[in-house]
Amino acid sequence: MREWCGGARSWSSNTETAPGAVVLYVVRGALELELEGTVHALGEGDALMFDGALPHRLRRTGGVATRALYVAGA
Repeated sequence: MREWCGGARSWSSNTETAPGAVVLYVVRGALELELEGTVHALGEGDALMFDGALPHRLRRTGGVATRALYVAGA
């Protein structure tokens, strides 16, 4: 598990992968997850589970205090 804080408002040029399933939970603020070319908008209290082997990336759409929990596991 890791905490994702703040982040940039622009998309990173790099995608990432993780072993097993990933659960992303937005604790505060808002963010977007790009997964297989589809952008998913998530707000405070939203959660999403997906296959971590799929290339993905995050960007902040809320304020600088945006915070999310990123849990990946096999």
